[in-house]
Amino acid sequence: MPRRRGEVGPDGMQRLLRRADWDVDGVRDDVRAYVAENLGDPDRVLIADETGFLKEGIRSAGVQRQYSGTAGRTENCQVGVFPAYASAHGHALIGRVLEAGVPFAWFTADEVYGQAKWLRSWLEDRGVSCVMAIRRGDTFTMPAGEQRADVLAAALPPRSWQKISAGAGAHGPRE
Repeated sequence: MPRRRGEVGPDGMQRLLRRADWDVDGVRDDVRAYVAENLGDPDRVLIADETGFLKEGIRSAGVQRQYSGTAGRTENCQVGVFPAYASAHGHALIGRVLEAGVPFAWFTADEVYGQAKWLRSWLEDRGVSCVMAIRRGDTFTMPAGEQRADVLAAALPPRSWQKISAGAGAHGPRE
């Protein structure tokens, strides 16, 4: 059977995706359950990260000139945030993890999220352990009041720190 323009493969996958009546919440829930069951591990991690979708016009929701890590510069784009679920058995994108009670050991994210005090408080209120990149001048609410991250880190004894590998980088080990 000849393919029509825009169709992928003889089964018309694009036509199916475009015209099928999807239960979006049901598909999301099924994928999340499958991932949680098959990637199960006591040390599983939830990772938040964003990506930019470059756009020509401004008719799509959320399109504006903003920094896109995908492009490495400010461009006309949409930015989407995606939670990834990872363990020693693999990784996958899933949604509404806390609402569904999906187990994970800790949450991690880059500086964009680490600077969001509301997010740090929200995670703390729910008992979620987290590791997020922050700026040295970011503050934390401590019993004695607001404290800068660099001041708190400097107050720790040297034995509190250890150098570990974050894997091989393009220019050698990342420690």
